[in-house]
Amino acid sequence: NKMGCGASKDAVNVEASSMKKPAKTDNIEKTVDAIIEKIWKKYDVDNNGYLDMEEVKKFTVDTLSNHGTSQAATVPSEEEMTKAFSQFDKDGNNRVEKDEMRVYIKKQLNVPK
Repeated sequence: NKMGCGASKDAVNVEASSMKKPAKTDNIEKTVDAIIEKIWKKYDVDNNGYLDMEEVKKFTVDTLSNHGTSQAATVPSEEEMTKAFSQFDKDGNNRVEKDEMRVYIKKQLNVPK
């Protein structure tokens, strides 16, 4: 009888731990969504729903300067910017959509896909 009780307690613990994981994933998704909304609010200056090269450049410069790099060192060359932009623009349509930014943000946060 003792054994049966322990087994059911273990089952409850397994159930509880499996229920916590989606909540944590949901929290991560909500955090990523909030980050993306802040980025879009600040950098999508023409409100077209995506970031173009100039908007991504501003985001990149601000991000680098926020990480302690001096302002002079944070202005990327044309070549560096093109390379950086391609890191975001996975489908090559010369615009960064929110789903592309989501991939980048999750990568930066080390969130599994």
